[in-house]
Amino acid sequence: MHLMRSDQTIFKDIKEIQGHEGALEALCKEEGESMPKMKTKHAFMKQLLADGVKYIFGNPGTLEEGFLDALSDFPELTYILGLQESAVVGMALGYARAARKPAMVQLHTMVGLGNAMAMLYEARRASLPVVVYAGEGPTRFASFDGFFAADLTEAARPVTKWAYRIMPQEDALKVLRRAFKVAATPPQGPVFLAIPMDVLEQEIEAEIHLTSCPHWQTTPLPEDVARIVQGLMEAENPIILIGDQIQLCAAQEVVRKLADRLGCPVYGVDFTYQGGAYYRDPLFMGSLNFSFGKYNHPITTQADVVLAVGTPLFPEMFPDEGPYFRPGARLFQVDLNPWEIAKNFPVEVGIVADPKSTLQAILTSMELHPEPEFQKKAAKRKDFWQNKKRKEWEAVQIKYDHLRHIHPLHPSLMMKTVAEMLPENAIVYDESITASAPLIHYLAEAAPINYFSSHGRCLGVGLSGAIGAKLAFPHQPLIALSGDGAALYVIQTLWTAARYHLHIVFLICNNRSYRILKLNMLEYWAEAGEELGQLQHYDLDSPPIRFDELARGFGLKSAWLVDDPDSLRNALQKSLADTSGPHLIDVQIEGGVSEEIQSIMGKTVAGR
Repeated sequence: MHLMRSDQTIFKDIKEIQGHEGALEALCKEEGESMPKMKTKHAFMKQLLADGVKYIFGNPGTLEEGFLDALSDFPELTYILGLQESAVVGMALGYARAARKPAMVQLHTMVGLGNAMAMLYEARRASLPVVVYAGEGPTRFASFDGFFAADLTEAARPVTKWAYRIMPQEDALKVLRRAFKVAATPPQGPVFLAIPMDVLEQEIEAEIHLTSCPHWQTTPLPEDVARIVQGLMEAENPIILIGDQIQLCAAQEVVRKLADRLGCPVYGVDFTYQGGAYYRDPLFMGSLNFSFGKYNHPITTQADVVLAVGTPLFPEMFPDEGPYFRPGARLFQVDLNPWEIAKNFPVEVGIVADPKSTLQAILTSMELHPEPEFQKKAAKRKDFWQNKKRKEWEAVQIKYDHLRHIHPLHPSLMMKTVAEMLPENAIVYDESITASAPLIHYLAEAAPINYFSSHGRCLGVGLSGAIGAKLAFPHQPLIALSGDGAALYVIQTLWTAARYHLHIVFLICNNRSYRILKLNMLEYWAEAGEELGQLQHYDLDSPPIRFDELARGFGLKSAWLVDDPDSLRNALQKSLADTSGPHLIDVQIEGGVSEEIQSIMGKTVAGR
């Protein structure tokens, strides 16, 4: 089971760049030798094609007219039109995540950049590679302080890896190639280019060639590997913590093999791609809480040896104030981003290297030196953790079984129905937030699929990101789940899906509230020792929002309003079968917080 990308050209690793042959290579060679004169805007398009770009995600504006005019001369480049810039960048993030390569974005000067800020912040924190261009007026009018006057690069810097303004007479193509290089080099992230209109119109000698990107499949020093191996083999209670670099480096399988060898649990930290069958693996214990460190503290303090790979430690909103690791615990950290190593905790060994190569070196060393006592200890641990996961799954299953007759539909029954209907090799793009836990629970019994979840920092990445993921994998079924509150941040995305006839099944988990904020408010009251207050500020039920009617207005193939499993199953079956365009199912689910009031605050309150 695997993802099948629609294009395989740039930046997955440097070998692909160096080995890129055929028509594009011929183009680069021809242009590099003859260096013909052409306008910068046309040279830009040729450079994008040389680097394997297929899509430009954008929302047009007057100061970008030259760019869009040139784009019409290059039918090989497809402009993906979004109706609002936050949705546009969200689409690009979905493409960058799924394709593992930089996405190209066009925004409308300062106002478009402003609308996109939240999604760019998401890209920066999640290390997602996007190259963003926004237009400026002609440079000769810069001192006039007129319409749209603003310092775009200063505005963009807090949410990007690099921001630059291209001026007349500069080598604009060199800057564009640098932008793609910076975006694609770990730690990956968004890059911003401000380009005045007259820069795009000036004639240049266009030297087109493939963008060079540094080789980052680096290997660790043997002595560092030896220290980590020694620590892991001596451990009584080791754990492995992983993040999204595991997907970036295609290290999923070696993580599984190492965990199996050690007989130890694996926890996701900043881990939002569970491809293959991670959720089915008996040693993958799920993801840590990204909001409250107090829920992670009991997990991390149980370990005497911690191997953290490709993840920050820790990306929590409210970190725990106590120690995260027991006294004397040994921490080993492997990351492509040196900033993350020893950022918050001292490490015994910190390695800036490719996670896959490093884990493989650790595993190979352990396999070459089998020790009977270690193997017995690891087998005992493996049995313990596998039984623990099975018992926890069964306990949750019993709990969900008792909730099947609730009306509206309980999220657990909704997700059970969805999991049963998923076709093999489907992509699930999930921003269902408080409904995600039952989905992951039932994926353990579903057909093998590819699962992307939200980082949780910026609402709206679910619906918009699904557009980009579908463009990266056009031949695989895609189901996009979103909470109702999150969906409304980028509801215009539905129109884009309809415009390009993308077969996506959008599922709205409609609990008529910002339920996650209700839960966080309960945490706030509990921490402060306060009595329960009112939660109506987070309700979205007066007046009710009809997502099925919104979907029809945006031109979707079909739209359904359901509140029982049979109706949901029927809508899913028909939506998955009709591949001619997008569909939406508004699933009315139960959204109360009475159970959480009892578990978080230790109180039972009737009628809440």
